Amino acid sequence: MSTDLTLDLREDMPTLPDLPTFEAETIRTHEEHGYLARWFGTKAHQGTHVDAPAHYVENGRTVDQIPLSTLWGPASVLDVRDASGGAVTESDLDAAAPASLSERVILVTGDVDRYFESAAHLTEEAATWLLDRDVSLVAVDHLTDDPDDSTRPVHNALLGADVPIVEYLANTDEIVTHSTVAFCCLPLRLAGFEASPVRAVARTDDGAN
Repeated sequence: MSTDLTLDLREDMPTLPDLPTFEAETIRTHEEHGYLARWFGTKAHQGTHVDAPAHYVENGRTVDQIPLSTLWGPASVLDVRDASGGAVTESDLDAAAPASLSERVILVTGDVDRYFESAAHLTEEAATWLLDRDVSLVAVDHLTDDPDDSTRPVHNALLGADVPIVEYLANTDEIVTHSTVAFCCLPLRLAGFEASPVRAVARTDDGAN
């Protein structure tokens, strides 16, 4: 079974204060022009997206430089829903981790609808836990950093170690009972950009857990 883990990009979607929203406009119509064409504008971090190391690391990799092998492959799913609305700690990851961890990790709290309000976030110690296990990609359905900590230690730790972060996953309730999924999150090929919207998809085999 395949599950779309991507938020819809739409004009009424939530966004961080003081940052541009998603905008769209119809510039050609079937009635007037014989075909439909639309324009959209958005920040690179809108909706489900991947942060490349360049987001926080000067001269770090940009989204067009992330290897496809990092963005596509098996991923361990860690059920940390007990930490919903709070801090996802090293102990939470220890309790949720399978015996054998994939290099890609998806952390599930179920908080995607609570963004910018009361969604869970990772602690710096949790980031260290992930790096100690040589992860190559971290994907979350919650906030990466505590929004009250302007130093963004988790972003700095993961991106500083060349580990991209996929943020704002949706529909994670459909994969949380599986310990491993096939995961794909391909960004637009935006040359020199520090982030990009992605279409994130997971596939689970029938009967697999």
